[in-house]
Order: sequence, then structure tokens, then C-alpha cells
Amino acid sequence: NRNFLCDSRRTRTRQRKRKRRKKEEEHAKKMTTRQWSCMCGSFKGEVTGDPTLAVWCHCEQCRKQCGGAMQLGIFEKLNVIKGEDNLINYEHTAGSGTIRKSCKTCGSFCYKVIGGSTMVAPLGALSGDDATKPTCHIFVADKGNQAVMFDDLPQHDAFPQEAIRTSSSIYDIRTL
Repeated sequence: NRNFLCDSRRTRTRQRKRKRRKKEEEHAKKMTTRQWSCMCGSFKGEVTGDPTLAVWCHCEQCRKQCGGAMQLGIFEKLNVIKGEDNLINYEHTAGSGTIRKSCKTCGSFCYKVIGGSTMVAPLGALSGDDATKPTCHIFVADKGNQAVMFDDLPQHDAFPQEAIRTSSSIYDIRTL
């Protein structure tokens, strides 16, 4: 009986340790910091954790900026490590509060700010092997005759309303 009790305790202890280790690994993964830069290296930024939302955006502005759908991620926090003073700001619709920031030197899209606080980073430029994959397509009605890659993902003609709730606010993503 004593051996059985010891084995049972050891098993429970191992299970608890495995469970704790798995939680720590999940937390560490969520808190991974990834960086990106513009082509010339004048700008460098970083984000921590996973995006609140990851999308393929087919809006006219994104297509004009990169020649196709753009992978974007909304992050709670985005840090500019260097080069803020070398960025140009562009607001497509005056008063919209959506500011696209690009490098003055090489023209790379660096990030976007919506409503003064929502930070949007280009997912395809983030470093690391742990790529964040978009979960849906937005503004598909704007894509014209352009084919949609990954057509198994949900497609929305606008921004999916259920996806715009965050802990801090509800965004008007028509300006994304």
C-alpha cells in the first residue's frame, strides 16, 4: 500500500509540474517580442505577444500601398525602437484618425495608428519563426478582380463587428 501511495503522489506531482510547465510555455509564447524594420534599417519597431486580431486586408489603400492584400495585426502595444523622426505620416481621409507611417528614406510601410491608440503592424515583416497567420479577410468587396489566397478563411466585405471588441474599446475599423 505504501508503494502505491508514493507512486500515486509522484504521478500527481509530475502531472502538476507538466501542467505548470505547459502554462508557462503558453504564457511565454504569448509574450514573445518580435521586431521588424524598414528596408533601409532607419526604422525599427517591436511588438510583444500575439495580435488582438490578424487579418488579410483588401481595402484600396492597402492594395495601393503594397500591390495586393496586406497582412495586418492589431497589437495592444507597439514600441518604436528607432526612426520615429524618419517617418512620414499619411492620413488618406482627413479627420479619420487613421495615420499610415512610412519611412522617408526607403518608403517602406512601417505601421499604422487608428484613433490615436490602436496600433497596427505589418505581420509579414515581423521577425521570428513563429509567424502569426491571419484569421480572416476584410474588405473583400474592394479587391476587384484580384484572386483571394487562402480562400478557406472567412471573408468579409467590411470589418466583422464581432471581431472589433477589445478590452479597451470598440474600433471603427472602416478606416483600417
